Amino acid sequence: MFVIDRCLPTSSLPQDFDDLRRDAVSEQYRFVERLHEDWGSGAMRFDGRGEVLLIAAVAGTCAGLGGLTADPCAPDALRLRRFYVRPQFRGLGLGRELAIRLLGHARNHAPRVTVNAGTAEAGAFWERMGLLPAAQSGITHWLDF
Repeated sequence: MFVIDRCLPTSSLPQDFDDLRRDAVSEQYRFVERLHEDWGSGAMRFDGRGEVLLIAAVAGTCAGLGGLTADPCAPDALRLRRFYVRPQFRGLGLGRELAIRLLGHARNHAPRVTVNAGTAEAGAFWERMGLLPAAQSGITHWLDF
């Protein structure tokens, strides 16, 4: 069983975020490190209109996360960002639940959601979640509400 909470803009990242960060780095996913850097500098705190960062925990352990920010490539759209589930927590439906909650949140705040999937596997995941392939610079998939 897992719990998904909103990480409020004034909150710090989860106490065991560094464990999640190490896992991401070991898989060569740099975007979690960028989240850490941007959060620390205040450059990205997921506190703009419609923005949110969700944290998923399993037995009190930070197991995954995902967020939405304004999309710099598409006016009025929100972009799915920093979506990651630690390897040992995959296969539990946690990624799907995070995606469902993020898409539900986006639906209430913007007419479109986008993503720039970094891998074919990530692209396939977003397609299973209903997003369509896109041929726009900086955007690999989108969904209109």
